[in-house]
Amino acid sequence: MDSYNAKTELKVYDFDEDGKEELAVILNVGSGTGISLYELHVVEYQSTGVHAGQELLDYIFAQEDYKRKLAKAIQFKKSIKNNELIGQIALDGQTYEVNLGAYQKDYGEEKIGNQLGYGGIVRFEAVEQGLKIVVAVGLVIEGVAEPQYIGEVEAKVTYSPEGIFALGDFQFRAV
Repeated sequence: MDSYNAKTELKVYDFDEDGKEELAVILNVGSGTGISLYELHVVEYQSTGVHAGQELLDYIFAQEDYKRKLAKAIQFKKSIKNNELIGQIALDGQTYEVNLGAYQKDYGEEKIGNQLGYGGIVRFEAVEQGLKIVVAVGLVIEGVAEPQYIGEVEAKVTYSPEGIFALGDFQFRAV
C-alpha cells in the first residue's frame, strides 16, 4: 500500500445530505509490522440547531461492519492461464486479473487459498465529495502467517442518518 502518514484527519461536510454538516474523524488506531488500522467516526448534533452543551452523537464504522460489507462485495477465484496461476477478483460487476505465477512457483498452487485475506491494513480518507476506504488484500497461503498482499480495494463510503454506513463504487488496484 502507499505510504500514509499516521495522523488524525477531520472533515466537515453534509455526508448524509440532510442539509446539516457532520464531522468526519479519521483516527489511526493501530500500526506495526503488517498492521495499519484506521477508524472512521461521523459526529453530529443530536437535534437541529447548535446550542451550548448540546449532546453530540458519535457513529463509528466498526471493523466488523466494513469487513462484513467487503466480504459480500469481493469475489475471488483462481484459474490457470498460459500455465500460470491467475487470480480473478470481481467487484461491482468488474473483474480484475492478477498474475500469481510467482506465488505458484514459491508455494505451490495447492497452498494458495480460495479467498482473499484483508483487514490488517485499512485506511479511510476524506476526499473532495465525501469519504473512501482503502483496504489491502492478499492471498491466504497455507503455512504463511499473514496474507501476501497483491493489491488494494478502494470504495466510496456513504453515510446515512442514525449511523448507517455503506460501501459502493468499488475498484481494485494491483500492487
